[in-house]
Amino acid sequence: MMLKKTALCLLCLLSVLTLFSACGKIEEVPAASTASETVTESTTQEAPTEYFTLSPQTYVMRPTGNVSDDMLTAIKFLTSAGKALVEGGVTVSEDWYRDELVRHEQEILLGVTNRPESGEAYDTLAYYDYMYEVISPNTVVICGGSDSATLKAVQKFLNDCYCYRAGQVGELKDIPVGTSYVYRQKYDLSLSLCGAPFDSYVIVYKNNTLHQGAAQTLSAALSKATGVKLPIVNVDSFTGGNAILLGMADTDGSHFYRDYGSYSFAMSYEDRGGDIRLIADSTANINLVAAAVADTLLLNVPKSGQYNIELSSSPRIYCACTDVMYSLALQQVRAEETLTDGLTYHERVYRDRDGKPVIAYVLEVDLSKLDVINATPGYGDAILNAKATTQQAMRAAAQAGYQVWAGMNADFFRINSDYSPQGLCIKQGKVLSGVNSRPWFGITKDGEAVVGDASDYAKYAGKLREAVGGSNVLLRDGFVENVSYLADSKSDRHPRTVVGVRADGTLLIIAVDGRQANLSNGASMSDMAGILLELGAVNAVNLDGGGSTTVITTNGADKYTVRNSPSDGSLRLVYNSLVVVSKQ
Repeated sequence: MMLKKTALCLLCLLSVLTLFSACGKIEEVPAASTASETVTESTTQEAPTEYFTLSPQTYVMRPTGNVSDDMLTAIKFLTSAGKALVEGGVTVSEDWYRDELVRHEQEILLGVTNRPESGEAYDTLAYYDYMYEVISPNTVVICGGSDSATLKAVQKFLNDCYCYRAGQVGELKDIPVGTSYVYRQKYDLSLSLCGAPFDSYVIVYKNNTLHQGAAQTLSAALSKATGVKLPIVNVDSFTGGNAILLGMADTDGSHFYRDYGSYSFAMSYEDRGGDIRLIADSTANINLVAAAVADTLLLNVPKSGQYNIELSSSPRIYCACTDVMYSLALQQVRAEETLTDGLTYHERVYRDRDGKPVIAYVLEVDLSKLDVINATPGYGDAILNAKATTQQAMRAAAQAGYQVWAGMNADFFRINSDYSPQGLCIKQGKVLSGVNSRPWFGITKDGEAVVGDASDYAKYAGKLREAVGGSNVLLRDGFVENVSYLADSKSDRHPRTVVGVRADGTLLIIAVDGRQANLSNGASMSDMAGILLELGAVNAVNLDGGGSTTVITTNGADKYTVRNSPSDGSLRLVYNSLVVVSKQ
């Protein structure tokens, strides 16, 4: 065996090779969608005198905590190779410590470990980049800018250095110190942010572990799309320059507002004498906010060419639930109409992250000129076994003497029993159904549109002329309030109906079609919160959706036009609807 090793070493010296070409090459990492080509580099010492020798004393030092499927696969590759190449295999150990690092005789540092060598390597790698390097007879670093890239680095290392691929035995060799390989993704995108080169920024975070993790989340998401890995510094180490302030409005840790709640953040930028501060201010769920900031910044960035990301200097509130939000990008505003004085209609066509269309139907109502009523079946007071389509409810309101202009479905109802409303139902000041611990939307006797939850109802009791129930308050005072009422409603794409109120009192009634991927793929709760914020709503509540979602307009007389495409294929029988009418 030693003779064979000596021959191999002499061959390496004579050929001055880093990679053992007889092994062949594994398939290179696929180019990212934003990349035009790939660049690879490899080096070795011209006259290596030291070698890394894989042995049963070799430890694979993996990152601490829970790891991704890609990292688990990378670990499996290394352990399988160890079993195939050396008797007894290699040992996998989580890289944690209390007071100091404990070194082993030989270590393969996998991914981002606590060892400084892997940290230094990771800092040089964007999302798709990866590398390996034999840095001493005791240490090999294998790292990528992401776990998927680290997996590629493991495959490349094992194939180049040991002729090992899955299902093959491989060949044990001594690897010269200095052997290395670097893969870098090349992008055709030249990006600037608020007029400054994108790569001139640093990400500044509050000096704690939670915010540091969020900064790493933001950096990874940005590098994946741009190929630029922004440096990360804590606020105590920040000395100036262009910066993204994460989770604060200033370097003293202060905020624009006292409390954003769980699902909101504000974004703006300031030019401070040549240095730009991009502010991503939040007070909760910082890791969620970091992902949302990345999605917001990158929403319309092209795959190639030159592009400047522009932001307003006035803080704007955003929805932070991008773990379940599908990053809707507005493509088109169409079918803009004035249906009557005080009522406009338009459609907004979005694309979700999967490239599928999402259509929102929007009614804007000036309540100083028009009214909104709770249209019950037959425009009567019965709540048991009473049901009608939104169009039938509109016609019943017209027969009752109202001039009807538009309507949408309203409260959830007991579809499998007596069709009674699940939440608050007030018609012409008469309470037909109590609040039942559910949120609600109402019109006061003074004509003001209001949104509240069950705890708010007491101060409005006796003051509401019309009211319908909902499932959850989406916006309160301009901030995202609650998008987690039901897990499936939070995250899944469905048809939705919501009602919102602007600060000036304008009423927004919005529906989104869903369950029809070629027409409209549906929206999550947080998508709806984002659309409402986009249209200027400050308070909003979610109403019944799914097959109930319906949007109908009229010519003020007998022509009724169903604007959306109900997912049931026809108008569903519901309990009540919100109907826009002329003032009486």
